[in-house]
Amino acid sequence: MSENYFIVKIVCRNGEYEHSSVKLVASDTEANASQTALLNECRDEVEALNFEDGGVYDLGGEFFYQVRSCQPVPPEDAEILLRYL
Repeated sequence: MSENYFIVKIVCRNGEYEHSSVKLVASDTEANASQTALLNECRDEVEALNFEDGGVYDLGGEFFYQVRSCQPVPPEDAEILLRYL
């Protein structure tokens, strides 16, 4: 069985500062891809994270990460993206 890939866009807020990142994630479902992308952004251990407000607070609330979008990537496109990322 081939892997499914998803493009996950994450927004990170630190006070007034905000930036976005884009991740290509292999996962069985869209929900798991979103969670994997969020957790990969975090610096703290999972046990120390606070999941609230539709996202996750990291480092005692210093950073807030939220999934902006998650969309499946067709296998032929994933193959090309994997070659360059």
